[in-house]
Amino acid sequence: MAARGKLLPATKKAKVLAIARAAFGLRSFTFEALAVECWKRNPKDFGLKGFDLPDVRKVAVCVMGRRGLVSLGVMQQWDHTKRYQCI
Repeated sequence: MAARGKLLPATKKAKVLAIARAAFGLRSFTFEALAVECWKRNPKDFGLKGFDLPDVRKVAVCVMGRRGLVSLGVMQQWDHTKRYQCI
């Protein structure tokens, strides 16, 4: 539980969703575009350690899988392609 007046840090999954909504709104986007946008806006969390490059695996963990944003129903994938959209 957070102390009074202090905010808890956002999870990476929440950051990915916020970045996707801010950058793309309700338009569709590719997974690669999302990964680059996450890295540009937050290189510490989404960058490849030791390099000035995005780490797509960190974004993929947040978007795909059993507990990803797609499974939670806040993002949808278009017909098993690499295109996504915020709901």
